[in-house]
Amino acid sequence: WYSLESPLLEQKGFNSRMKLDFSPMKFVLTMQLTFELLDYLWAGLLGTIFLQTAEAATAQLERVGLQKNLVLFSMDRPSIIIPQSPTAQQHLRVYAERIVMDHEVDVDPGVDFAVDHKQIVLTGMGLADWKGIDLTQRCVDLVVKLDTTMVEPGHPALDEQARVRLLGEIADVDMQLSHEQYVLIMDTFDGNIFASRQETEPTGGESVREGSSGAAPAYVSYQYDNDDDRVWTTKYVYKVGKFSLTLKSQDTERDNLALLEMMRLTLVSERAPTNVVQTDVSFGSVEVNDGRAA
Repeated sequence: WYSLESPLLEQKGFNSRMKLDFSPMKFVLTMQLTFELLDYLWAGLLGTIFLQTAEAATAQLERVGLQKNLVLFSMDRPSIIIPQSPTAQQHLRVYAERIVMDHEVDVDPGVDFAVDHKQIVLTGMGLADWKGIDLTQRCVDLVVKLDTTMVEPGHPALDEQARVRLLGEIADVDMQLSHEQYVLIMDTFDGNIFASRQETEPTGGESVREGSSGAAPAYVSYQYDNDDDRVWTTKYVYKVGKFSLTLKSQDTERDNLALLEMMRLTLVSERAPTNVVQTDVSFGSVEVNDGRAA
């Protein structure tokens, strides 16, 4: 579907196409730095460019009609390093055989805004720890669709839908975790992915998770967007057909501790114009088995 010779692309009638191919690359993800960078860019240069581009595209429509442009991006064997904390050596590694993304911007002549569409497909995706041990029992494919309405908060176009809309789908996930790997994942969520800024330095009385060997998170606070109190509405939907999790005993000669299986798992997270975030989780069925011998 991503080939320039694809009949599908011809049927869509794009005015221009660009294809980018990259050799294998490695990325390091620290969540706060990533969000700070995105906030800085969107609040400044890139946000202005995209909004002005939408306005310019609308004006251009009056002269030459609807323009549809497509960018195709692909990379072989990408990997993302997610450290336990910004300064820790311990990390998780997300890898894939290939990532492909198509990106197009549509400007509907009947409205005064543009819609940015992205579809990202990761094939052969898996998860490993910093020692190179796979946590997923088999590789899976991930499909992500991301749509962004290119308008300012408060625009009437956002009355019926969020500005950013994401749908991610995986058919089947099978994971087996030791106690050490479970602690690594939880510490990575606490110290990186879901970490909040610390207003003061930790005191001697503060405790850390037992068994954690990661360094304390390092945070930097920026003041460039303090005057921007606009709410960028979002709706993120994640779907997993089947999720299996096996917790392994610390004693390798003993049976597994437990097995969790969930079918048709769906997680929906929405940010409303009031800046309230609501998260809903649903599943078709759930089964938990005690794997220890009676």
